[in-house]
Amino acid sequence: MILNPLVVGCVGGILVSAFGIRLPSTLARALELMGGAALPLALISVGAALEFGKLQAEIVGAALVSLMKLFVYPALVYIGLLMLHVEGVDLEMPVLLMATPTAVVSYIMAREMNGDDRLAGAIVIGSTTASVVTISAWLVLFRLL
Repeated sequence: MILNPLVVGCVGGILVSAFGIRLPSTLARALELMGGAALPLALISVGAALEFGKLQAEIVGAALVSLMKLFVYPALVYIGLLMLHVEGVDLEMPVLLMATPTAVVSYIMAREMNGDDRLAGAIVIGSTTASVVTISAWLVLFRLL
């Protein structure tokens, strides 16, 4: 677990920040450019690695998880915050954060840790695609209420 690339990266970033280490501007800019390209490239790699013929068995599970991730969890947060009398941006931001699609890294981790990478990939693709509609719906809901 300690050698997990995500853990190593997070610990490295925390140490750089904690000690106030300033990266050379060239390196900082290169990392910024790589970071900007990381998500689109990761989504492309997930899509390229998936065998769509084999995904039929994963559609129901992926759809249920995506429904939970994009609608049920944010709705529970919304209701809970309303019960606490939270309003405005303080209400909207946590709901939108809960309504974000499943992270691409979940597919990568499932694959690297010999998990169900087909299901993880289907969830990433399904929730990312559906989030276009669901996040828009949450934003409309905020304006109506």
